[in-house]
Amino acid sequence: MDAMLQNLAWCPKLQIELAEAQLKKFCKMSKSLLRLLNYTHSEDGKNSGYKPSDILSAARQRNSIFNGYHQQDSFEMFNTLIDGIKNEMLQLTKENDSDVYGKSDEEIIMGTCSGVRLFFGTFVTEFKFSSCKHVECVFQRFSSITVPIVQSEHKHTKDKNNKKSKKLRSSFESLTGVERGMKNGLMNTSSFKEEDFPCTQCEPPRTGGICKRTMLILEPPSIMVLHIDRFSENGHGGVVKRNNLVTYPESFDIVQFCSKATEVIGADRRLFYNLFGVVAHSGSLNSGHYVAYIKTTHRSSAFWYDTMNRLWTDPEKRKTEVVCKLEEETSHYNSEYENKGSPIKEEENLDDTDWYFISDDYVKPCKTTEAIDNQNAYVLMYERV
Repeated sequence: MDAMLQNLAWCPKLQIELAEAQLKKFCKMSKSLLRLLNYTHSEDGKNSGYKPSDILSAARQRNSIFNGYHQQDSFEMFNTLIDGIKNEMLQLTKENDSDVYGKSDEEIIMGTCSGVRLFFGTFVTEFKFSSCKHVECVFQRFSSITVPIVQSEHKHTKDKNNKKSKKLRSSFESLTGVERGMKNGLMNTSSFKEEDFPCTQCEPPRTGGICKRTMLILEPPSIMVLHIDRFSENGHGGVVKRNNLVTYPESFDIVQFCSKATEVIGADRRLFYNLFGVVAHSGSLNSGHYVAYIKTTHRSSAFWYDTMNRLWTDPEKRKTEVVCKLEEETSHYNSEYENKGSPIKEEENLDDTDWYFISDDYVKPCKTTEAIDNQNAYVLMYERV
């Protein structure tokens, strides 16, 4: 629990968002997290009233898995905290803001709910039909992305001597492990016969063509949380932990994982993120130890205010525009899976003491290399810049 809380404590603008929310008595999860944030960022922490047991108690009310004293999954703690704060902020906003009457919960959460909206983005699943050229799409909100562990070998080319195949393979292998996982998870396209998956716009439904399904990011979040999926079935009904080294970027451009329709909802073409937090787990499935790596320096907060003050529009209400944009395109930004991202240079020269290693109550400065490509990395936190 502590490693995840340390990461949340250094999420840009989260403290400001919760402090401005005018929390009520029922906002137990939000209040306990705000006390942690105040404790972390105060000079002595004496007046914050923070007690770790308050957060644990609030988590237990939301999720019975945290009852007892056994070690529980850090990523599960993140999901419980965010879901709890989301529900509290939704109730609080409905009680305090008459302007939200008639709006969907989705619009309220993304438009006005303090704190949690920092973490939420939107996926779009695109269905493209070859015979009629129609496109259909489904939207889904997310607060984190689970990244599968994949091998470095390129799985998408059959002809190893073909020039295009070599280019694709070289581009794929130049990606970090996390980027390869996102490509295989998000950008992985499934194909179906139109007889099995017909276009709903055609009457009668056409046959003989192919429907291609791809899930991409439509609205990128302000804080992107990546969960490295280290647990898999062992073939005997059990689950094992995979201890593979999974490399991940210190800075990267996620445009390669985004739908072309991001332009419709006003997202920038270059969507850069910087790493600021890592939760690492050493040990086995049933035991072990969590530690945190935290970067305490962040870029200018001006972007956060600009992003949060921008009027959010429910993508469902712009579905026609999204579909029209997708039908104009024959592929998303990087149809050849090229990694066109580039490192972000900090606004000023920052030394290695900007990263800290935290293990329970032990804290020490650490080098950037200790936080990047950590063998035991489990959850990664990136800020949009």
